[in-house]
Amino acid sequence: MTDENTSGGQTLPHDHTDQPEQGGKLDFDNVTESSNLTNGDMTYANASGVMQRITNSNVVGDVLTNNGSGVPEFATPTPSTQSWTRIADQQQTGGSSTFTISSLSSTGKFLEFKACLGSGGSDSQRLRFGIGGTVDTGNHYSYEITTNSSAVQTNSGVSYINLVNGNSSADVFLSGSMSLDAAYSGTGVGVRRGTILVRRSAEQSFVTFQWDDDSTPLTDIQFFNWSGNDITGDISVWASQ
Repeated sequence: MTDENTSGGQTLPHDHTDQPEQGGKLDFDNVTESSNLTNGDMTYANASGVMQRITNSNVVGDVLTNNGSGVPEFATPTPSTQSWTRIADQQQTGGSSTFTISSLSSTGKFLEFKACLGSGGSDSQRLRFGIGGTVDTGNHYSYEITTNSSAVQTNSGVSYINLVNGNSSADVFLSGSMSLDAAYSGTGVGVRRGTILVRRSAEQSFVTFQWDDDSTPLTDIQFFNWSGNDITGDISVWASQ
């Protein structure tokens, strides 16, 4: 006895559509079996349209990707080269009106820095950068600052970046990011530009800045108290290529 899909004991080509004469649809919900697939395996079509097996690596964290030949396979993901790396984490308990992080390396194309700063007296906190252990105190900085939605104050050709308006002994919390305009190789050379969000008591300031130096990689970051009081706190710096 035969049907539309058999002839002389052999199965004829058919499409497995919803039509009975085509064998009906395949049920992949724990019904259709394979002779060689196992737990987690998948299939793909090669250039000739023949189905091939993708063997599941069964390794936690592996992902499905294309190999060098464009064939899908399970593999361990390659860590991104764009990840952020903490390159400094420093504390200071007092004894100086400056708080400097020196000898930074691998600064790449971008920097992020976060700080919590205290003051030994009523003061205002400012920022400078440096190269090779020498902080730049020349008139090479420009910045704009607005505090509590006040009018923007603009300064250019000055020797610092102001982070707050007026003096206070309250702690300062800040988070900043900086583009070094470096080559993609991450040499850290270029005009430096960035933004900083600053909180102090009931005061919030937003600062944009530029440091006009494009000679060699940035290696130093210095926060300091303008009026000379001791500065304390914690500073962390991250870099990304």
